Amino acid sequence: MTPVAAAWTVREAVDRIVQLGLTSPDSADAMTSSGHRDDLDQSLLDGYDSLPEALAEILEEAGIGFQVGTDDDVTPGYEADAYGSLLEEAAQCTGGLITITDVEMGQDDGSGPRLEFRCNDKPCSWPVELRGEYLDLMAFTQYIDDLNAPPRVWDSIDVDESEGCDPGNLELRNFYFFGERTALRQLATDFGVKLVRLGD
Repeated sequence: MTPVAAAWTVREAVDRIVQLGLTSPDSADAMTSSGHRDDLDQSLLDGYDSLPEALAEILEEAGIGFQVGTDDDVTPGYEADAYGSLLEEAAQCTGGLITITDVEMGQDDGSGPRLEFRCNDKPCSWPVELRGEYLDLMAFTQYIDDLNAPPRVWDSIDVDESEGCDPGNLELRNFYFFGERTALRQLATDFGVKLVRLGD
């Protein structure tokens, strides 16, 4: 069965995100007037190879999704700054529900380096691998559920199980979005994609 979103315009996709309560009408108005799209009545798929890619783009433009990409490199010794920037991007997607402070690399106590920070003043500690100029992207897949604010949670597209996804697409594999779980699942159904339950 063809996903319903395959026939949507950009405007219809934005309206659906608002209808599901994933973003506010004011945020949607700002998004549609910001110049991201030349024509809101163009097909949602214009310029994209697949619905999952279109979904990721529209969620990022709506301010509830962000990407941890392969271009997020780091100068050795400045890992806390690099991770801190990504954590702040995540916090911005939550509409103020999450605040991140005191990001630092913890002391290696023999079990390996750890990324330490406070989320809503609660201490968090993520084991990470130091890979020279590259960040440990898997840390977000494994631990981003520490940044949940129930009933709103983080989710990600299951690149291996969703039709039209290239399993080698690291940008899509490392894209995360925030919202009420039932609404995210409904949006995923609209787009014909499967989601990963992060932290499992």
